[in-house]
Amino acid sequence: MTMPISRPLILCSCALVVLLAGCRPDEPPPVPETSAAAAERAPVAEPPLNVANDRVEVTIPLRPNVITRCVAGSGGAEKTTFAPGEPIELTLDLAEAPPELKVAARLLDSNKAVVARADVPAGGKQSVTVVLRQPVERGSYQLEGYWGGNLVCEHAITIE
Repeated sequence: MTMPISRPLILCSCALVVLLAGCRPDEPPPVPETSAAAAERAPVAEPPLNVANDRVEVTIPLRPNVITRCVAGSGGAEKTTFAPGEPIELTLDLAEAPPELKVAARLLDSNKAVVARADVPAGGKQSVTVVLRQPVERGSYQLEGYWGGNLVCEHAITIE
């Protein structure tokens, strides 16, 4: 006499077969390498470089349009030729002026040496005039305008 097989018994048997098929004995862990074998395959690293005395120059571009106008002159008039002892003015119209901003003007001779310099607080202002009052000798110079520490304009000027 055969006995009927119930549905739950079939399902349990199938689940048991699936579980047993998924079980495998654990593989043994890999044998650790000896330090000599690992050293043979390890890449050889170069000694670190000493860059303490290297000169690194990085130019970070200034966002465009921080100034809208840069004019060299004196007494409110735009000009590039000055008399000896005449103050040299650099007027900067600012598109941006954060609270701690300073603008500056530098006058460089033909050897790129700074012969005159002045800076002015400019935070929150729309227009700033920097005046160079240091006396300079006759000759040709480069007048540079700075927004913060960034060079934003240049003018060739002459002291006659």
